Amino acid sequence: MLFALLSAALAAPPTVDHLIDADLQAGRITQGDALVLHVLAHFSPLELPPEYLSAEIGGPSCLTGLVMDVKEGYPLLTPDQQAVVTRYLTPWAADFADPFPDTQGPVAPPAPMTDTCFGQVGAKRYLSEHFSVEYDEGVPDATAEKFANALEEGYDAMVTELGWTRLNGDNNYYILAYISEDSGDGAYTTVDYCQDGRSWMPYMVTYQNVFSGMGDWYEDMAVHEFNHAQQFNYGFAHEFWWWEATATYIQESAQPSNNWWADYINGGFSTQPWVSMRASSQSDAAQFWHMYGMAVWGFYLDEHVDGHELVRSTWEEIVGDRGQYDTTMEEVLTELGYDFEALYLDFAIQSGQMNYREHKLMDTPDRSGNVTELPAGGEPSSKERPKGLGQNYINVSPNTATEELPDLLFKFGGDPEGDFRVFLVGYNGQEPEVVVPVEIIEGVGEGVLTGFGEFESVLVVITPMGDTRSAYNYGWAAEGALVNPPEEDPEDEKPIDEGETIKGDQPLNIGADCGCAAGAGGAGGAAGLALGVLALVARRRRY
Repeated sequence: MLFALLSAALAAPPTVDHLIDADLQAGRITQGDALVLHVLAHFSPLELPPEYLSAEIGGPSCLTGLVMDVKEGYPLLTPDQQAVVTRYLTPWAADFADPFPDTQGPVAPPAPMTDTCFGQVGAKRYLSEHFSVEYDEGVPDATAEKFANALEEGYDAMVTELGWTRLNGDNNYYILAYISEDSGDGAYTTVDYCQDGRSWMPYMVTYQNVFSGMGDWYEDMAVHEFNHAQQFNYGFAHEFWWWEATATYIQESAQPSNNWWADYINGGFSTQPWVSMRASSQSDAAQFWHMYGMAVWGFYLDEHVDGHELVRSTWEEIVGDRGQYDTTMEEVLTELGYDFEALYLDFAIQSGQMNYREHKLMDTPDRSGNVTELPAGGEPSSKERPKGLGQNYINVSPNTATEELPDLLFKFGGDPEGDFRVFLVGYNGQEPEVVVPVEIIEGVGEGVLTGFGEFESVLVVITPMGDTRSAYNYGWAAEGALVNPPEEDPEDEKPIDEGETIKGDQPLNIGADCGCAAGAGGAGGAAGLALGVLALVARRRRY
């Protein structure tokens, strides 16, 4: 069900959030107006102005990023707008004005474990070991108990078993989790100062309708939001995509039998791998769901690098960093002693066939080309041109290999500003057995995968390392080749008369150092057409 919602959101006409942002860009509304409209779109869509009522809203999701945007932009709001925001984001408070607190805020003072640091904010409450689930009169008691149980399961998994931080002050106060009787379409986590005006704690808010109609989705939601609460404790420095990707990845560790995370990977990453790893947006549907889909990066770091501890370490590394959304994954991993580019390129290759333990739940990334006969060639559609740190995958059927031409010759020409990396990869099952880098010089290069018919599948993996805000074009051509023909008996060689032209296929001269083909014959058919654009694409940039 969730995957269908995500796919519909990506394929649907512009959402309310799109229309709001378009009006903001056109100067028809102010930044403050836009923030309030975004809040209404997700928390009370029937209160939207008439011109927005016909647009789609989107499926249930984590709204933490939207709430953080509102908190940051709160000073831009008029008093009336602030009242609207406060009504939906902190319905128990007089004002939503508190800024982001210092990431190293004081630990809450000793107090009897009888309350939250905000006091009781709901009409009713259900107390568990670590949480006070508070809720409106219209919310059933059983719903509060279900939420508390799911939160405690998440706490045990993440704090007790996986070693994530306890929340600032949770040894003195219950952690607040609030259920509103309103019809919001997800949940969010944010932070606020406690009643003492000095200490601070994260809190979570959700809506009663998310506990019905989505089965056990609320259990994963509880884990996801509690992980956001822990992230606030470490700091605000990470780019926001990693907030959502981490909280989605960790759902598997805390609720291994549910697997709701898979829908986010399939709907957010697999259907659009060309979106940049660093993409982050609350209103662009493709980028919004891609943030969640990048949970696959968490699975990669866990399974192919240094385990769950590395995922947790990316958060521990930012403790004390006073930045906000300005620390990149490259910077964090470099500080931890890793080569980001090497890891990222291996991630792109491993993800081509989803080489992860839970691969049966993961859709392979959409292909930007599917070669069923050789020669072949082309260029990506305008939609599929990859941005920096985005990927394209071209499938080449191993059945196209022949006894006479058992090797795959691949030629590439792309925008030099894209700083492309290209690999020819032979897979058996999910495992990449042979990886051949294509040497790219000034946007142009070629490489050979020998014996490509021996693999279960073959992919060309293409990813630009350039500006993550820009999409880059390229052209490609592929053909069968014979790189190392069997040596002929010298007695069978026919002398060549002076001036005679040798016709037919010629063996390729493969450079021993670079592994690329030199002096290869031209491709025919579609491949020949594609080669015609190689020189153009190498000089031209498209957005």
